[in-house]
Amino acid sequence: SCQAKGYKYSGTEYANECWCGNSAPTSSAPESQCNMACKGDSTQKCGAGSRLSVVSDDSWKQTFFATQKSGDYNLLGCY
Repeated sequence: SCQAKGYKYSGTEYANECWCGNSAPTSSAPESQCNMACKGDSTQKCGAGSRLSVVSDDSWKQTFFATQKSGDYNLLGCY
């Protein structure tokens, strides 16, 4: 679902919630804390309460780029 929408990362939380993004999480937790069985495949783990099991789409290619200049506006960077 995330891949079809153009996202690089997907994560599952609470066994069946799906989250998408193009930035990797900034902190990690012990793998043992992602201990809820996936609703669709109980042989796999899908996060837990406030824990995401995150995967990366290695075939992802960035398709959106910020415009360097638009009218009187100039891109300064990310803050």
